[in-house]
This record gives sequence, structure tokens and C-alpha cells, in this order.
Amino acid sequence: MHAVTTKIQSPKNVNGQISGRPLEKLLVIEGASDLPRTLSFVLHELGDISASRVLMDPAPGTATESDLLNYIEGAGREKLVVELCKGILLVKPMGYEESILAGELFAMLHAYVRPRRLGWLAVADGPMRMKGLNVRVPDISFIARRSATDKLPKEAIASRPPDLVVEILSESNTAREMTLKRGEYFASGTRMIWEIDPRKKKAKIYTSASSSVEIGSRGMLDASPVIDGFSVRLGELFAAAAD
Repeated sequence: MHAVTTKIQSPKNVNGQISGRPLEKLLVIEGASDLPRTLSFVLHELGDISASRVLMDPAPGTATESDLLNYIEGAGREKLVVELCKGILLVKPMGYEESILAGELFAMLHAYVRPRRLGWLAVADGPMRMKGLNVRVPDISFIARRSATDKLPKEAIASRPPDLVVEILSESNTAREMTLKRGEYFASGTRMIWEIDPRKKKAKIYTSASSSVEIGSRGMLDASPVIDGFSVRLGELFAAAAD
């Protein structure tokens, strides 16, 4: 029996920086029965997600920001919304219901933010680089304008953290995955996260990685102080999406 150490390498991003920390696992070569244990370890590190969300091209552990952009832009590949985590490309799940809900909320936010020149909103193909150099793609993100002369970040992957993040939960999102994402967002400078669950008709408003308020259909999604003056009743959002 031989023991080997394998390492999921941390690739460089488009600026030559290392993207994500390495995953290291000691594999004991005893046969195929060991492989599921290794896969389980990696999937746990990624948030206990389904293996069906892991892209194999490029090989897990070797993916770069350029690979992510190629998928998002459909450049010679199938067009997919993906995130980059520890050198692995993960398909970001969003069903039709979640997409409609995100579209309705984006329209409401845009109608308030745009005429007031408060900042910039992006939908779920706007990648954002985290402090640990993973790349996340929120369903909706908002970057606040810091001054009257502040300009739109002209980058393929935004390096400024989103002030507000909205995630519409899909059935394949796991509790651990969302906990990991919240930690990354707040460590990078995010000020507020809305996690909306269309199946439970509830939402959680986070102001830190561990501090949240849960609301039902009668509760208000209040963006203050990130977007002063904007709020919408959760039930009204669900009704608009269903109309």
C-alpha cells in the first residue's frame, strides 16, 4: 500500500494573485472505495454542495478567473453562471421562479437607485472578487456611490465589495454553503445581505455574518442604511413576481 499526498492547487487570478487557499488531503490508495471519501471531503469544504454543481472542465483545483469569465460570457463554452471557489468552478443554481423573483426585486431597486444616482446594481452575471480571492456572483448586488465623482468600476470582475447582496435561495443551496458565503461577503466589506426563500415565503436580513432578523410576508425588506429610504414588503415582492 502506498500513501500519496494530493493538493488541489490554488490558481492565479488575472492579476497574478493566488485565488483561494489550498485544499490538502492524504489519500490512501486502496481502491475505488476511497474515492467517495475524498470527494466528500472536497464537497464539505465547498459547503456540503451536490457534486452535480462541480464543473470538471477545467479540472477541479486548476480553474482561474479567466475560465470563470469564459463560462459567464459563453466564450467558446456553454454559457453558465459559475462561481470560483478554491480553484473549482461551481454552477450557481437558479430556477425559473428564483429568476423571476430576482428580476422583480432588481426592477424595484433600480427604479429607486438609478434616478438618485446612489450607486450601481448588477444581476447574477456580475462576478465579484472576495477578500480571499474566491469569486462570487450574487443574484443581485449593489455598490454604493461614495461621492459625486465616483465612477462605475470598469473591471471584468469587480474588486470593490458589494454593499448589499441579495441571494434568492434555490433548493440546491445548503445551509453550510450560505454560511460560508456570508462569511466571505462580510469579511470583504459587505454591509447587508438579504437571503430570500421563495418556498418558505420568508427572508433573513443579515447585518453581519452571525446577526440576522427573519421576516415573513408581512415584514419589510429595509435596505437602510445601505440604501436610505428603500423598503418593500416581502409579500408585495412575492405577489409582483406571481402576477
